[in-house]
Amino acid sequence: MQDIMIGIPIYDGKEYCLKRLVDFLRKLDNKLVRIVFLDSSRSNRFYYNELQRAARYLMNKGFKVNQKRGLWKNDVGYRIVANRNLLRRIFLQSFCSHLFMLDADVIPDDDKIVEKFLKHDVDVVHAVCPITKIIDNKNIVTTHIYQPEGKLDYKDINSKFKFVEFKDLPDKGLVKVVGIGLGCCLVKKKVVEKIEFRVKDGKKGWFVCEDLMFCADLHKKNIIVQVDCGAKCAHYVGEKS
Repeated sequence: MQDIMIGIPIYDGKEYCLKRLVDFLRKLDNKLVRIVFLDSSRSNRFYYNELQRAARYLMNKGFKVNQKRGLWKNDVGYRIVANRNLLRRIFLQSFCSHLFMLDADVIPDDDKIVEKFLKHDVDVVHAVCPITKIIDNKNIVTTHIYQPEGKLDYKDINSKFKFVEFKDLPDKGLVKVVGIGLGCCLVKKKVVEKIEFRVKDGKKGWFVCEDLMFCADLHKKNIIVQVDCGAKCAHYVGEKS
């Protein structure tokens, strides 16, 4: 049986998500997955209290759980990248075949999502995850999936991007896309070995964050990014996020 590492970056600002997150994780197949919590809180309070209790609860349910202390950086973008790369190193040192990246505030609707993603047998697959954006001074809920506006140059990704609306996606099946948010994403080990996480490309002046930079690097290596339109998630964005 394959061994899947679920890598969850978390910090005390996402404490409000922890109960929902644990409730989802406990329903997974404990023979298929192992869980790594990476806490990048500034203080140790959350790590030694709420997160430790959550890890012990899951271990009592038969899960293999590692609880790691992450890196705190004042700059949010660099903090995200530093901790994604720390999860990457932990994963590459393991015998796991796939890395399932799961943000603490993203909860899949289906507790069989890992098995469904594995059946696709593709390099990178992501779920449909909602995100709220301010467009024309209005809060608009759309997907965290990106497509180019106009022609995309895969050798020099410096295009403008738009979020894909729910109505423009089929109800099920795989769709090739340009970018994803990395909140609920399964990646094969051979892909993780090739690409590190990074922030915006200074040479191009690209303003986007680590998720699209990861996808840009995938495209440069001719690795296809796909979305499973039948896999849905809730995105719990609270005041402390």
